[in-house]
Amino acid sequence: MAWETERRGAVAAGARAWPATRRLRIVIADADARVRSALRLLLEEELCAVVTGEAASAREALAAVEAGRPDALVLDWDLVADDGRRTVVGRLRAYCPALRIVALSRDSGAREGRPPVGADALVTKGEPPDRLLEALRLVRPR
Repeated sequence: MAWETERRGAVAAGARAWPATRRLRIVIADADARVRSALRLLLEEELCAVVTGEAASAREALAAVEAGRPDALVLDWDLVADDGRRTVVGRLRAYCPALRIVALSRDSGAREGRPPVGADALVTKGEPPDRLLEALRLVRPR
């Protein structure tokens, strides 16, 4: 578990631990304020993460990443139309090359569990919260 801190338990063999002295910085991007609020609570409580920003649109996500330089972005993949995703992901990577992107999708059959192009991990919104936590722990730094 890549981002498991020492105080939360043992790290899986071969995985890199997130430094215990530094908290994971995350931006949450989802159109639904209730989803953002629930994700914030989950990430702050379970990962001891710092949510550096929230966004309700792709434009706000770009601004939050540029301003906060987070380690990870939890991005509602449906915020961006298919034809604009590559542009948005390209701009996100330009602002913050080491950014890890975890895509959230409503589509339970989304790409057979593989991350969409530009994302480092994929979690469907119908999955248990532990799946998102696992994805954030396992996404390795670039």
